[in-house]
Formats: sequence, structure tokens, C-alpha cells
Amino acid sequence: MRKHSIFWIEKISKPSIIFLLLFLFIIFQLIFQMGLMPEFKKVSNDNRILDFELVKSRAVAYEMISGYGETGIKFYNYIQIVDIFYPIAYSLLLAALICYLLKSAVSRFKYVCLFPLAGALFDYAENLGIFLMLRIYPKPFHSIAAAAHAMSILKFSFIILSILIVIVLGFNFILKFIKHFVSTQV
Repeated sequence: MRKHSIFWIEKISKPSIIFLLLFLFIIFQLIFQMGLMPEFKKVSNDNRILDFELVKSRAVAYEMISGYGETGIKFYNYIQIVDIFYPIAYSLLLAALICYLLKSAVSRFKYVCLFPLAGALFDYAENLGIFLMLRIYPKPFHSIAAAAHAMSILKFSFIILSILIVIVLGFNFILKFIKHFVSTQV
């Protein structure tokens, strides 16, 4: 399974596909930041969405959803529809970047290409928890909130780790490029 996943990621780790994935990622960011988030703040009494909150204990999650009001809870459905596709965009972008940058580094670490995909899976699990909490509210949802919180921590951990890997590999890539450029000029 791991080799098959990595092989598939290697196929999409081409500059043209990476730029397409970057474009999709930027489009999703614009949809969230310029469209959905400002409108959500208006209809939910200036509240934040649960997806972007790392610390969401059961009490905090319940308090946040309570603050949304009926209109905010209904509007959250639009956010969740877009959030079906967003993890695909960012995880494939990060996975393709890592795989592409690993071509110039040590290839035995190719399994790290899967870290962004793990982050996306935990993102989907978190989204399912949020979806259920929004449907169950105003009834208590203690165990769902606890599970969603755990998924959120895992999601952010894998995403942050993936970003750090891209930064380190990108720095390595630039150093090799500069070294090669300098050696061909001498």
C-alpha cells in the first residue's frame, strides 16, 4: 500500500502539476478568506469556525456552536461543502512538493510524502466530528468533541510537519542549485 501511494504521488510531482495544485490551493484560500469567513462572521455573531481552532475542549466547542446561532449553524454547511475539497488541494500540493524535492535528496525517506495525506485523513475525521456536533446541538456531544479535538491535533501535527519538511527540503534544493550553478561558472 505504501509503495503504491508513493508511486502515485511521484507521478504527480511534476512542476506543472505542482503549479496547478498551488493554483487550486490559492483559489480555496480566497474562497475561505474572502468569501465564506467574512460572511460566516456576519451571520454567527463574529465567531470563528471550529476547523481553525486547535484548542477545542468539549466546553469550548459547545460554547462556540452556541454562539453561532441558528443562522450560523446553517451557514456552516457551506463551509463544510468547500472543506470537502480543501484537504485534497493542500495535501496533494504538500505531498507532490515533498516528493519532488526528495528527488534531489535521500530517496529512502520517500514515505514522508504520505504525511500530508495523513493530515488530510485526520482533517476529514475532524470535519465529520464537527458535522455531527452541529447536527446534535443543543444536545451534549462530549465524546464527539473529544474525538474531533484529537483529530484536530493530529491534523495540525501532520500539516505542520509536512510544511517543515518542505522548508528543509526546499532549502536543501536551493543549496544544491547554487552549488551546481557556482561549479559550472568556474
